[in-house]
Amino acid sequence: MLTRARRRAHHMGLTADLQVADIERLPYPDASFDTVTATRVFCSVGDPVRGLREAARAVRPDGQVLLYEHVRPRNPVLGSARGWPGWV
Repeated sequence: MLTRARRRAHHMGLTADLQVADIERLPYPDASFDTVTATRVFCSVGDPVRGLREAARAVRPDGQVLLYEHVRPRNPVLGSARGWPGWV
């Protein structure tokens, strides 16, 4: 995904510093970012609460944390449909 993102940024004439980091141990100083985003991350980390605390630590006090997550619905029919290809 980083390769795709770098290519896309280059194609759009943008400069982007894209890095891989562990959400539970972010290598950034406190209040480093205006916005922290995470997409489908917290369903697959060992300690999601620690990760959320790290996101909150890394964002400026007047910043925002934007999350997009998914969970399996509790309804048995919808829950089984969750595994179908194309489900978003």
